[in-house]
Amino acid sequence: MESSNDVSRDDARSPQRTGPASAGIAIRPATEHDHRGLARLLDATDDFHASALPALFRRPLPSERSPEAVVAGLRRSDAAVLVAVAGTELVGLVQVSTRDAPQLVAYQPRRYAFVEELVVLAPWRRRGVGQALMEAAHRWALEQGLREVELNVFAFNTAALGLYDRLGYRPQSLRLVRRLP
Repeated sequence: MESSNDVSRDDARSPQRTGPASAGIAIRPATEHDHRGLARLLDATDDFHASALPALFRRPLPSERSPEAVVAGLRRSDAAVLVAVAGTELVGLVQVSTRDAPQLVAYQPRRYAFVEELVVLAPWRRRGVGQALMEAAHRWALEQGLREVELNVFAFNTAALGLYDRLGYRPQSLRLVRRLP
């Protein structure tokens, strides 16, 4: 479920910004009972990406997102799905996992955390929810003995780029694409 981490471009223009405590947000591990809320969050990120890059992304059919498929990631021993909850509503999620560097002669052997998905519903953006989820992912990584977190983000997602910059993330590589005639 690798993603470009969904924080929409609209967030960059929104002047409101409050912390998650004032927004009434709690961060906790997702459970199987969360499958409807998780599916709603994943649908939101699919819509966001399909709208921004329709040549690359599509909206999955409802039959392609069964409750079993949605909660399958919760059973991984090398990963965590953490959710942001406002009252009884899931308003965001972060999925983070453990990865090993490729075993190539020029690479240093290392293990690191990888943020596979970050999603915050539009009404909850620019209110500290994404930051709170990322800080929870950082704590999870430290609990696993990991000292480095990596992620991918698409260039069109300027709000996410701003969040990651504020959190201290810096580019490590650039992936370039050219369409051929």
